[in-house]
Amino acid sequence: MAGKLEIELTMVSPQWCEMLPNVEKIVRCAAEHAWASVDIATDGEVSLLMSDDAAIRSLNREHRGKDQATNVLAFPMGEPISPGGPIHLGDVVLACETVIREAERDAKTLEAHVSHLTAHGLLHLLGHDHQDADQAAAMEGIEITVLAELGYPNPYLEGAAAAE
Repeated sequence: MAGKLEIELTMVSPQWCEMLPNVEKIVRCAAEHAWASVDIATDGEVSLLMSDDAAIRSLNREHRGKDQATNVLAFPMGEPISPGGPIHLGDVVLACETVIREAERDAKTLEAHVSHLTAHGLLHLLGHDHQDADQAAAMEGIEITVLAELGYPNPYLEGAAAAE
């Protein structure tokens, strides 16, 4: 049985609530399902920042040397905030404009895409990656399962949006 996940959600960009009024419920649900899928017995906490392209571009430039916006960034910590407290997994940052453009481009619902990227970012905090084919397959398998539990199609299949 997975430990409890505390979620600190910060709305940096007001555009999130304009484009997706139930965004808080969507990201909390996706994060909780991703956390439960890895079955970690300890409690954890994560910071989810719903940001914009300008802020994520700056973070991407500073931390990854890439001067461009991206959809999601994850900054793992893996340390307790206080002795005996939950493990602070780190921060996940999503960029509103990029996420909206990608959902439109790929004919996905914004809800499904936000859920996918939230789960993806949390899995990065938990040590999952996609640097090689085996890692990618394992991480994608978890994401597919989490999204199916939430009622969304496999994001890696062409035409998946048609099922949404």
